[in-house]
Amino acid sequence: MCHALPLRAVVGALALLSVGCAPRTGWVRIEQVCQASAPPRVCFEAEPDAPLTLEVGGTVLVPGECAEAPEAKQASLKVSVVDGRTGERQRKRVGAGRGRTATVTAAQTDDGVDIGVDRERCGG
Repeated sequence: MCHALPLRAVVGALALLSVGCAPRTGWVRIEQVCQASAPPRVCFEAEPDAPLTLEVGGTVLVPGECAEAPEAKQASLKVSVVDGRTGERQRKRVGAGRGRTATVTAAQTDDGVDIGVDRERCGG
């Protein structure tokens, strides 16, 4: 008797393989304006007085800054929001692609840091 994999498992594995992984290093801070052909970028937004930073692709962003990948391809990467007061680090996986910006938002709450991600296409 053969043991077949469920179709959903096969499709899910193929989807993960096609996305790939973003480079862990080489990301650089950039301006927020981007073109449709631009490499993936991640921006960070937080409350003005919150001592939070975002670690992405080997660089550290403060609120209002963005970073761009060294390669223009579809990517999924891990980012970390770091609370400067406690040193607590919260990780989140963020999908990004060519001509797209993923904006990571962080807000301090009574329970810690609430993290959200919005994605949008670049103009141009």
